Formats: sequence, structure tokens, C-alpha cells
Amino acid sequence: MTNAAPDSSKVAMSLLLFGATSTVGMRLLPLLRERSLAVAACSRGPLAPWQQRHPEVRWIQTALADAPALVDGTTHILSLGPCDLFVDWLALQAPAPTLRQVIAFGSTSAETKIDSSSDDERALAQSLQRSEHRLAVECQRIGATWTLLRPTLIYGGGDDLVARIGRIAQRWHVYPRPLGRVGQARRQPVHAADLAAAVIQAIDNPAAFNRRFDLAGLESLSLADLIRRSARAATRLACPLPVPLGLLLRFAQSTGVAPGQSGLSRSAATRLGRDQLFDIQPARTALGYAPRAFAPETPARKSGGRGVDE
Repeated sequence: MTNAAPDSSKVAMSLLLFGATSTVGMRLLPLLRERSLAVAACSRGPLAPWQQRHPEVRWIQTALADAPALVDGTTHILSLGPCDLFVDWLALQAPAPTLRQVIAFGSTSAETKIDSSSDDERALAQSLQRSEHRLAVECQRIGATWTLLRPTLIYGGGDDLVARIGRIAQRWHVYPRPLGRVGQARRQPVHAADLAAAVIQAIDNPAAFNRRFDLAGLESLSLADLIRRSARAATRLACPLPVPLGLLLRFAQSTGVAPGQSGLSRSAATRLGRDQLFDIQPARTALGYAPRAFAPETPARKSGGRGVDE
């Protein structure tokens, strides 16, 4: 796809935002407000107190599948939620002369789960890859450029994997230390605030047009170290509990650290034992992407918004 951004420089910037109530969305809204950008944001439920602190946002109460049609005057669409559902909506839209860029989130699971031993995980990866292709096709059709951002494991919210590990450590004063290959497999957790900054850096950035970027955190951590540091951020009174893979999976399911949809199942053992590392240099060069070192926060007692990908 080689379409260039439409020349709409005389049109005031107006953004349509999906996923505003996600962990990344809550970090993104203040950045948009700092730039005095006009934002219409879709939200499924009634306004929460934190949403009411953004009176500059025009909130539209709707699910993505029922979102209103794209209107002329919109210059950018930002989608922080599931790429497949967003592309389904986008496919129904007529070209808008003022629209110049679509920025959407995908997932690195499109790569890490494509050869999983789990039929469900392979199907998920294939769906993600189809959505990425369809995003480019639909943006070409409506005359907008596209930018796809693919995060790794997101943290910084109230109900992501890192936060759940912290709450378990607070409550039980232990945390699992996976043994063997799984414990040594490396991950790159990325903070939600760094993803929000990447969205800002991609807006109207020619180096981001019609490109895909993997967005990982600065540090590459073993799974054992990731769990240890997540637990210790919550409490210094927790002790490691060495566990083999089978027991780790049962512990994760029973405590809610990793719910079933996270993919932590026996059939995914091979994938769990592999490094899942991604190159952030293209995002550094094009976006000025500068993720932080892994810095888990003390988890709240009650969960907040969920992240895009866990």
C-alpha cells in the first residue's frame, strides 16, 4: 500500500477514539487534552467518575459493533481495542474526505501464537494476521493512511497480569517461581503510558504511514524475574514458591493470575518456554519511541481498567 496522507491540513484535527476506557486509553486521554485536540470517544457503559473529569471529550455510549458511521470532519481514528472488531466496523464505512490517518492496535500474539500446539491459539494468531491485512486494505479503500502498533505484554493497569501477581503476593505472601525452561523464557513487558506516548508520536508522522511497529518494553526479563519483581513491587513480605509447569498452570488458573483466555494451558507449554522478544528499533527510529525499564506499581486492592493485551 503506497497511499499518501490526504492533504487536509486546513481541516482542524478531530479524533474518533475506540478503547478510551482501556488501560492505554486512560493514559492517552490526558495527552490528547494537553494538545487541545477535539476527541469523540466511544464507551459501552455510563460515564464513570474518571470519565467525567474529561469534559472536553464528547462521549458516545455504544459498543464498537454499534458505533455510529464515520462522519466527514473526522481527521483521525484511534483504535486501542481488538483489531478484528475494529476492522469489521471500518469495512462498513464510506470514504470521508477529511480522514487522513487510522492508528490501530494489533498484538504480538499474531507472531507468538501462530505455531502454538493449541488450535485456539493458532486460530487467534491467524485472525490477528487477517485483521492486519484487512486494515491496510480498508484504509486504502477509504483513502487514509494506516499505522499498526503491536504491543507485547501490557502492564500499568488494575487488572493486567502484573497487577494480578501483585495482589496474590499481597494476599498470600508467596509468589510462584517457575522452574526449568519456562522460568527462563524471556518477555518484554511494556507500560501502558509508553504505548499512549507512541500513539501521540504516530499522529501525522510520515515515518509511521502504512507501517507496522512492534512495541515492547525496554527490558528483556525471564518469566521468573518478571513474576518476582511484580510480587516484590506489591510487598516485600512475599516468598518465592518453586513450582513445575503443571503446578504453575493450576496455580494460575485457580488464583485468577492467568484466566483461561490468557492462553496459559498445557497445550501452550512449548510456547511458554520460548523467548518472545521483538525489535523496537524501527519504532525508535520512526516514532522516537522510548519505553521505560520494567517498573511495576503497587497494585490497587480493587481492579481498574483492563489492558489491550495480556
